Amino acid sequence: MLKLLTEYWLKCGKLRGFLFPGNKLDIPISTYVVTSIFKKHFEKTGLRLTPHQMRHHFGTHLYEDGYDLLVIKNLLGHKSINSSTIYVQLANPKNLNIFSPFDTDDKI
Repeated sequence: MLKLLTEYWLKCGKLRGFLFPGNKLDIPISTYVVTSIFKKHFEKTGLRLTPHQMRHHFGTHLYEDGYDLLVIKNLLGHKSINSSTIYVQLANPKNLNIFSPFDTDDKI
C-alpha cells in the first residue's frame, strides 16, 4: 500500500497538505466524492460497502485485535470515548481471545 500511495503522491506532484485534496488543494476531498468512487467500484464486484461501513469494520477489527479504546478513539478522530464504544458491541466475542482461568492448564 505504501508503494501505491508513494506512486500516487509523486504522480500528483508531491502534494502538501491533504493527500486526497478536493477541487482546491487546500480542502480535503468531499465525502460525496469518496462515496461515489466506492459505489462505482464496488458495483463491479457485487459488494455493497460504504466508506462509513469500512470505518466501522476497521474500528471493530482494531478492538478485536486488542487495541485499547483510547487508541481507537484517537485513530478514528472521535471527540468522545463514547463514540468508540460501538466497537465493543460490534466485536465478535470469539475473536477477542477471552478465556477463563479455569480453561487453562494452570487451574486455580
